[in-house]
Parts: sequence; C-alpha cells; structure tokens
Amino acid sequence: MSSSVASLEGEGASIPEDPVPPTKRKKSDQPEPDFTFTCTQVWRRWLDQNINTLVVGKMFADQAEADVILGTDTGNIIVINSNKKDVVLDTKADAIQTLLLHDVTRLGGSELLAGDSQGTIITFCREQILSKQSFGSSVKCLEVYFDALNGFEVVSGDMTGVITAFLPHWRLWRTSLYDETFKLPRAYLNDTDDPAIRCLLSVILPDAHGVDTHFILACDGSPYVHFLQKGTLTKSLELPCLINCMCYGYFVESTSPQKPHQVALGGNDGNVYILEDFKVRKLMNIDHPVTNVKRLKMEGTTDVLLCTGHMNGAQLYKDGRLIHQIETDDWIHGVGIGDIDKDGADEIAFSLLNNEVLVYKYRHSVGPVHMFEA
Repeated sequence: MSSSVASLEGEGASIPEDPVPPTKRKKSDQPEPDFTFTCTQVWRRWLDQNINTLVVGKMFADQAEADVILGTDTGNIIVINSNKKDVVLDTKADAIQTLLLHDVTRLGGSELLAGDSQGTIITFCREQILSKQSFGSSVKCLEVYFDALNGFEVVSGDMTGVITAFLPHWRLWRTSLYDETFKLPRAYLNDTDDPAIRCLLSVILPDAHGVDTHFILACDGSPYVHFLQKGTLTKSLELPCLINCMCYGYFVESTSPQKPHQVALGGNDGNVYILEDFKVRKLMNIDHPVTNVKRLKMEGTTDVLLCTGHMNGAQLYKDGRLIHQIETDDWIHGVGIGDIDKDGADEIAFSLLNNEVLVYKYRHSVGPVHMFEA
C-alpha cells in the first residue's frame, strides 16, 4: 500500500499558535461572546467492579432514555440508570476494553459491540449475544466508518497496530498500521514505539479539490495522524506529540472558506490541536496529558469542547477559552453524552478510576461568558 506523508513546517513539526495562550489572558483581553454555560451534578454511583470503559446510548428502538453502559475487567457489561434496575450482560469473555453502540443489523435499535483484552469482539442484539469474533489481540478502540454510498463497516484497532473492518459475521479488510508506520521518514523512529492503536475516528473531510471525502483517522504510538480509506493508508500527517483521543465538530472560527470540517486532537503533551484542511494548529493547553475530548454541540455558534486528562476533573472550552471546570475525586477515564433522563436534552456521564459514575446536566444560554483566570 502506498501513502503520502505530510510534515508540518519547522523543526520537530512545530505548530503555529496564538502568541498568548487563551487561558492565560486577562478578562479584559478576552472577547465577550454572548454565551453562558452551567453544569450541575444530577446523580452518582459507585460500583464494586473495576470500570474500564463507558458509552451512553439506547439499545432498544422504543427506549425513551439513554443508559450508561459500562465495561468491566470481569468481562461483565453493566447497564445503569437512576430510575431503573441495573442490567448485567455476561460476555463470557475477558476484561472489556472498549464499547460501541450502532445499528449494525439494520433492524432498528442499536447493537452493543464490546472488545476485550484477548482480541474478542462480542455483538449483543437486544441483550443477547449475536456473534463473537476473535481478532487475536487486545481491542483498544471501535468506530463505525461510513462511505459515500451510505454504507458502513465497524472498524477495530488493536494493541499490535492492526486495524480491521468487519460486520457481525464476517471480516472485510485488515491493515497493519504498525508496518506502514515503519515506512515513514522520521529520524527518531525506533523499535520501542508502542504499536497500539490509541484512537480511531470516522470523518468527512474535503480533499485538495474541495470534494468531501470519507476517512478513518487513526493514531498509534508514533506522532502522526493517519488517513485511511477502505484499508488503504492514503496520507500521514506528522505532529509534535502522540495523540490519545479525537473528536469531530466546529470548535473555533474556521480558516476555511468552505463549510468547517474540524477535528480536535488531544495530545500527550497537554495540548489540544485542531485539524482543518489537512493542517494542524494548537488551540490550547490543559496542563496535563489529554485522555478524552468530546463535542458538546451548540446551535448557531461554535461547539463546546470537553477535555479530561491526568487530573481530578474535566475542563470545558469554547473557542479555546476555559468556560467551566468540573472537580472529581479521581481521574476520569470514560466520557459519554446522551439524554439519560429523557428530558430532551443531553447529559454528560463520567466513569472514574475509583469506579465512581457521575452524571451531569449542562445548559447554555445567551449572556456574557465567565472566564477563568490562570
């Protein structure tokens, strides 16, 4: 497979940035957008099993509220909400590393896919096991790739750097991103680079001619973001650091004359970068390695970006400015967003290293935004 490699200008893939970081400015230096944001805890739970991963969503077509779905190191999946009895799904597998909800059968509702530490992917349909597939190595992440014809395939990334596309009963293609990475021209490539796929993201981005193109973005133990189409590595963009997480949205005023297509990249160096038009710029720094970035969609304005990292809490940003902070008793390792209390508005669910689950309600309105000074 052939691929093109793009490197950012300057030594060490340096990134252009605002000379004064947004969160370091004084209030008088900040623009005053008409936006206020509040976040309130609505319920919390402690579990007696170690939580590895979290997703929020609905498994049944007629379900009114989204549930908080947790993957544990015992191989159990626990479905919880504040207003109903817990449901425990036995995967008959090893520790659950990642979860995904999607209607893979096209029968209505969503199937639940779980990847475990031994390379098995289990698909549940209406709380019953539909299929089990063995891919041979611990599954680190799952994503759904959509093509231009509205078709889709589930894509997994494992700890050996292999990316596999599949549907519940068959495999479609397989690529060793680790092997492809060793073809990339950088002086500091060595055998100690971690091959594990850290994150995957299905996106639509304009190509050089402005045509919307469907990609899977993948990040591994090398400082690149890789662009794949149907298993073919088409482009790799060098970055200043390893990337732990990604999300798609509209996070800052666009530099593109076309419709904004932006990807937020959470870096191991504590920076959050914005990928747009195959160029990367630094947005802000959270002072800790970034482990989750999530989009809170806003109508008629730029989105709010939620970040977690090696810290007890979460930080929320708009246009690169810190607008809200949430304090927790331990590090957050799982984040999900959905309408958990069926009030027509989304909530945020967190899972913590101490096996606590927190759910927060957030609201935004017109008014002067509150900024946090450093």
